[in-house]
Amino acid sequence: MKMDNRITQEEIRKTNRQQIYRFIYHNPRSSSPGICAALGFSRPTVASNLAALEEEGMIFKAGLQETGQIGRRPVLYSIVPDYRVAVGLEILENRINIVAVNLYGKQIALISPHIRYVNDDSYYKTVCGQTVSFIKSLHLSEGQVLGIGITMQGLVSPDGKLLIYGEILGNTGTEIGVFEKYLPYACCFIHDPAKCIFLRRSRMSYICR
Repeated sequence: MKMDNRITQEEIRKTNRQQIYRFIYHNPRSSSPGICAALGFSRPTVASNLAALEEEGMIFKAGLQETGQIGRRPVLYSIVPDYRVAVGLEILENRINIVAVNLYGKQIALISPHIRYVNDDSYYKTVCGQTVSFIKSLHLSEGQVLGIGITMQGLVSPDGKLLIYGEILGNTGTEIGVFEKYLPYACCFIHDPAKCIFLRRSRMSYICR
């Protein structure tokens, strides 16, 4: 059977919107003419996508461009940094760190409760309860949380689902499920404690998917 490889109008529209959003993400305070010139899109294409992105709350008008000329000045657009928020949970021997960051990786809030690590279900339930309470305190809307990146002292599997080496805390073999059973968000182990955010490299592929 011959496969239909034709690209639909919906796919084209989606791709155009992704490119426009990514351009604004990397170039804050972008104007419609600037986006047209950079991406080679027509003015109607850019205008319609900007209107849709603004209506969805993903971008906002960030002022007017100074042109030094008489006449109507182009509107500048920037993304809404907290349109999506990522949460990081760092597990240490005597405390945990819970942090929320926006799409630029800027810290929104941080707490560091002192909870001694014990590799049992009651510990994970307590930590997850603290995490859920922390997220609720930020008054985020449903679906605004991208997910939770969890770091523990050890090595994690490539898929982020298993702690394959955890001799420091004595928890080798811990599965992500011990957190997922108490957290209503996507979870993933992350090896680098300094980042402690959820899927940094793919956050832009998530937005506008």
